[in-house]
Amino acid sequence: ADSLGYLSLPGLINAVGLPEKNFCLACFTGEYALPVQLEMDKFALGNQRHNCCQMPSPES
Repeated sequence: ADSLGYLSLPGLINAVGLPEKNFCLACFTGEYALPVQLEMDKFALGNQRHNCCQMPSPES
């Protein structure tokens, strides 16, 4: 490809050819059905360490 273009959200929905109600558009709009709790953010959870998941030390 020699170029890259982006569709607008209405353009995307029109291109698919199905009613908008058939899709969850939260990833595109940021409007989620439920509030997102910051402490449950994937990056916050991904940085947590748990004792069950730690690698054993070479001394043991």
